[in-house]
Formats: sequence, C-alpha cells, structure tokens
Amino acid sequence: MKDELRYKNSFRKFSDENLLIYGIILVDQSFFLKEFHVGKINISIKEVEFDDSNVKVRSVIFNFQFDKENELFIFLLDSFIKSNSDGVTSNDIIKLIKVLKSLSINNLGDYYGLVGECIFIYDLIKKGQIDQLNSWHRDLNDIYDFVQGDTIYEIKTTTGNIRKHSLKYLQHKLLMNDFREHKFYVSIVISKYSLDHTLSSLVREIEKMLFGKILSEFKSKISKYDDRLFEISEKFDLNETLNSILYMDVNNIGDISIENKFVDTNNLSIPVFFDLT
Repeated sequence: MKDELRYKNSFRKFSDENLLIYGIILVDQSFFLKEFHVGKINISIKEVEFDDSNVKVRSVIFNFQFDKENELFIFLLDSFIKSNSDGVTSNDIIKLIKVLKSLSINNLGDYYGLVGECIFIYDLIKKGQIDQLNSWHRDLNDIYDFVQGDTIYEIKTTTGNIRKHSLKYLQHKLLMNDFREHKFYVSIVISKYSLDHTLSSLVREIEKMLFGKILSEFKSKISKYDDRLFEISEKFDLNETLNSILYMDVNNIGDISIENKFVDTNNLSIPVFFDLT
C-alpha cells in the first residue's frame, strides 16, 4: 500500500521514516490551532504546495506511523481526502477529529496518562497543597500538565518495572529553554500489587477531599476527558503507586540532540531511563 494518492486539493504520501502523511486544503481561516495530537496521530496546520506552481496554501496535515495497528485510521483518512477533494472547512476537521478521538480512546496509554495526573493531584491534596490544583492544565492541548508560578510539572507514567518514559522531543526542547526556574518530570510507576482502584474510583476519592470553588474547577476540568476513559476497568494499587512518585529535574536529563536533518522531530518521542539519570 506504499503508493501515493493525489487529488485536486488533497494527497497521501509516505516519508522516509515510514510515516503516513495526509494533506488537504483548508478553505477557511477560523481553525486556530497550529499543532496537536489525537492518540498517535499528529495534526498540524501548514502552508503546503499542491502542484508545480510554487504557490503554498493553508492546509491541514495528518501524520502517523504506518503499521497494522493504524489500519482503521488509514481507511478513514483515505475516504476523507477522497470525498473532500475540493478542500475542507474547519467544521469538517472538527467533526473528523471527534471521530479520530473515539477510535483512539481504546489506547490504555490515554487511561494511565490521566491516572498519573490524578495520582499527582491526590498526592498534592494529601500534602496540604490544594492551592496547586489551579496549576492543572485548563485545556487538553496545553503544552504542560501543571504550571504554577516559576514551576512546571510534566507527568510521566509507566506500568513497567523500570522507570522508562517516552519524552516528546519538541516538548523537552521547550522545557529546557523555558524561562521558569523549576522544571520537573514527575515519574509515576503504576503498581498492580493490590488491585484496589480504577480511574473512576480515584476521581471519586479526590472529589471527597475537595469543596467549594476548587471542587467545581476540578469537576469542570475532568469533564473535558472522554467519558469512556472512566468506564475502563483496569485496576491499580493506589498506595504503592503514590509511593513510587519521583521528581526528576529536567536539567538533569539535559539536551537531547538530533543532528540528522532528515529526522522529522515534530512527532518524535525518545525513550529515557529515569533510573539511570
């Protein structure tokens, strides 16, 4: 299936890194987000040449790794660019993103990512640092998980026995250059020693510990996540997971250098062993 598809105002092609790339002209100017992710799919708004005229037009670009797991996305996007070959509006893209989100929600990475953020919130409350809950991101597409004054916390979770986390290359680069003085990755190992909690039960525990405006804000933020995440029955050990929390100074990891100019860093993640730093 390594052939290209090309229509009047849309295309599909492959990159050297085995990424599958879709592009389609955006016919209005109201879509304001420049880059974000839906599951494993990177979505960006770029100026792209569609023919030999050297004229670049505003387009939406989808790219993700070409593998068997993504066959459903490939079928969906193939149909989308074919049926919208004259270009799409922002509303068309928003509708498509909702469908993509519904297909990608089965990824347990999304589940444990939110579990990790809620574990961190639970720990803050237990330590009497309820005021820091205001630092939790207001939008799901915010760059960092928690920003409070001159401090950034980015949550990393793993269900493995070692602290190996995937760091987004561009995000790590931003962290290294950020003006704030204190920047941390918060490493959380999800323990399965005693299966006593799910995401839903953890959220209920958090809500019991909050009140007033802070409770309302927490409920507002948690409601932005897909409802089906809270239906997943994967259990974990709350106390052991809390005991695993480790703060890793971003500067201790240092710069991650990619010298090969052919590497697409927009969607690049680097596995890092936190136990060795």
